[in-house]
Amino acid sequence: GGGDSMAALLCLNYNKSFGYSFGVRAIHINHGTRSTQALDEKSVRDFCSHLGIDLIVETLDGLDVDRNFEQNARLARYEVFKKHLKQNEVLVLGHHIDDSFEWSMMQSLRSSSLKGQLGVPVRNGKFIRPFMSVTRKQIENYAKAYSIAFIEDPTNKDSKYERNFIRNEVAPKLSARYPAMLKHYVRRQNELARVLGVHQSLNIRDEFELIINQDSVEIVSFSGELNTSGLESKILEAIKILNPNSRGSVSHQIDKIVQALRNHKKGPFTLSGGLLVYLSFNHLLVCKSKPVFNNQLDQVTGVYGLKEFRDLLKEKKNETIWPAWVQIEKQTFNVEFSKSHELWPDLFALPDGGTRKLVAACKLLKYWTQAKNKNKKLRLRLFLSL
Repeated sequence: GGGDSMAALLCLNYNKSFGYSFGVRAIHINHGTRSTQALDEKSVRDFCSHLGIDLIVETLDGLDVDRNFEQNARLARYEVFKKHLKQNEVLVLGHHIDDSFEWSMMQSLRSSSLKGQLGVPVRNGKFIRPFMSVTRKQIENYAKAYSIAFIEDPTNKDSKYERNFIRNEVAPKLSARYPAMLKHYVRRQNELARVLGVHQSLNIRDEFELIINQDSVEIVSFSGELNTSGLESKILEAIKILNPNSRGSVSHQIDKIVQALRNHKKGPFTLSGGLLVYLSFNHLLVCKSKPVFNNQLDQVTGVYGLKEFRDLLKEKKNETIWPAWVQIEKQTFNVEFSKSHELWPDLFALPDGGTRKLVAACKLLKYWTQAKNKNKKLRLRLFLSL
């Protein structure tokens, strides 16, 4: 019934409306500790009825607000959740970054365990928390924008509870002095999770690999999809290779580069220490200075299927440097061609004043791996720098 849970339910319902095929059910827990909780229950029932979502209501018995209430209530809630979860279901909880920060701070004050200080997990078995990527303020803005009626538990204002003391007394004073507090918290905890080997991205196959050249490092994936999981650590590794004595935090800069890659930006982006980063689909070049390419080209021409073309790229990856461009001589499916690239403008210019139609080799995989195209063959000319 709180703002976080109600916003999460609305988000799931909207995702379903966009064509995702899953069913949504809701669970409301009446803790039986306040006379106004009957009104809370009615509010949740009305909300679920409006959305057309089935609702389960459970009332807890025997909770004492004066005896370890927070811990006992949490354990009782999870027993209810487990009882109602079906085999193929997950439970979505509304916890967010602020919740995790408060939990980490509590644990750091009463325990020396590093894992205990990691915060609230994004996934713990069948329990998932998609709002762990947003803050309380962002959720409040979302609830206001969509006129979500939610219940504010009056006990949240009572600072006799340890969690509320951190939330109401400590966190506001820290954030007033350190406005980027939560951003740094998230980056620090992500790095700690990687060091401890429990980060979620470690369970996802890392598609990117490094190609180390004399004054540059390429980061490349030969997948047809853009999967940026683990890319941050690859960029950081490239920075350390090229500038091993670098100091200072580059996490914010790396975040911007990953987001720029998702948004089809080209760069260059400048990192601390003067390193430049150029972007293309599934291909990044990290270098000390802007490369100067001459007109020496290794041109490979032939008719290829998807697997043959990918194998060719992998074979040539250590013989070449960015960029590898492809001219399609016989086109059997639609491809978005590039008009130019600032690192090698001469490659696109034809002697008669026209422009050569080229596509970046990794970007061609994006179109080729589509189900309707993956069995087709192309006659290609691949341009590789020496």
